[in-house]
Amino acid sequence: LVSQIVLVQALIRRVPRPPGSGFGMGSSISCCTSRNYGCDMNNSVFGEDAFYREANWEEFYDCDEGDEDQDGLLKRAHEQVRLKMSKGMMVANYATFELHKRARKALELECMRASPSRLSAEPASPRLSPPRFNLSAALGSRCAWYGKTMQEWTGQEYPPTGEGPYWQRGDGKGLPVRHGPNYPKRRQKLESGSVMYSAISCDAIKGNSRIEDIMDRLVHLEDLPAASGPADRESDRGAGPHIAWTPHCKLPRILCINLMLPYETGLIPFRKDAGASFVAFFRIKPETVQEAMKSSPSPAVSQFLDFCQRPTGLPGGSRDNPDRSLASRLDPSKRNDVQSGCFKANAKCVNLEDVNVPTSLYDYNGKPCLITKSGYIIKAPNNEWVEIGIDVRFFNILVRKMLSSYRKLVPKTKVHFGFLVQGTEDHELPEALLCDLYIYGVNIMDDPWWIDDIDDDDDNKLVHVYVPSHANFNNVPATRLHATSSFQVVLRA
Repeated sequence: LVSQIVLVQALIRRVPRPPGSGFGMGSSISCCTSRNYGCDMNNSVFGEDAFYREANWEEFYDCDEGDEDQDGLLKRAHEQVRLKMSKGMMVANYATFELHKRARKALELECMRASPSRLSAEPASPRLSPPRFNLSAALGSRCAWYGKTMQEWTGQEYPPTGEGPYWQRGDGKGLPVRHGPNYPKRRQKLESGSVMYSAISCDAIKGNSRIEDIMDRLVHLEDLPAASGPADRESDRGAGPHIAWTPHCKLPRILCINLMLPYETGLIPFRKDAGASFVAFFRIKPETVQEAMKSSPSPAVSQFLDFCQRPTGLPGGSRDNPDRSLASRLDPSKRNDVQSGCFKANAKCVNLEDVNVPTSLYDYNGKPCLITKSGYIIKAPNNEWVEIGIDVRFFNILVRKMLSSYRKLVPKTKVHFGFLVQGTEDHELPEALLCDLYIYGVNIMDDPWWIDDIDDDDDNKLVHVYVPSHANFNNVPATRLHATSSFQVVLRA
């Protein structure tokens, strides 16, 4: 309790006194009254205010009595105090958990030193690591890694904990989405019931630098698998030959999500961190095509239509283009959690009981996160595909620290990922997932394949693909290893 109080006081004191304020420096009232009510683009190391409002919305309510000016003052003061307490409590709980974990390790080490007999005793039988899938697919295309770094899980139940890496198609259910009426006041959420795009692949790759701009540079549309199953064939023809996808459709046929995870916390300057990229592809579903062609589409489809029509970056274009950044779409005069049209990501661990993390983090499991300065978007000129990238390096330091600290626990997790466009007003609700998928048993350090970046116009360039040591090519015919470009496959220890 003392540590939490100290942290909350430290958070309050770090806010500078506003010019002309009658309150003393460090006063929570001075902080609240000086803020623009819509200001959410803070640089707090513990995360944006919008995320905590979304996770603990019942703590933030409006005052209905008294003078209107006083109501605004009390509401802002109450909100900021609550936000600081939420952030401080989470940091304090995380710090307590880390201290306990390190104390246990130190105690175990001291016990080993004090009991030499344990060292001389017969060693226990080695613990077998979870089984990893073996690669048996051939390299027959320029993007040799596509579709081969992670295996699709098709079972009805979740795979055993620790097995992987697997990905599985989602059904659009199980993640919270906003419902009306009057969401800004009632904050009602229900579980999602549908999804607009169906997953067709997911891969884990890494290289010498951060990997961006996947489409038309590392993967082309012809590299994507042809429709194989009934659901895929139905999606490709758009639920019928008369409404097949065409460039006249305002929604993209293919959606690419590039999730970039760092290996370092970013606290040490000038340290290079290429990290890893998890690249997933999704194909439009037939009901989405039908809905998009209506004169009055559903709220979620209408939101995504507006989202896609806004300015974006272009394939091969400058990465400094402001239209490429999702942060450029924000209205600074509004709070982030009440802005419509923002892109959101949601991750929900479905087996928390198998993962040893602080219980204080359970409240934030499955809570959406707005993607602003960490996101980029590019779109094909003919509107056939859209790529959205999310770089966790731009998340707050607490997220990056926890990702680094709990990295060894990630292979035990089974995570449901979902992506959507935020709605606020009644005519924009209910929300619906754009796309979703499950990820099981991924080791973010060892499972990604190492690739060397390639140039689009250099067909004779040697492409290096480094395969993790748990993969093998025993069943790959030698003649299948030849492709239009030269490939060198190296088993990386």
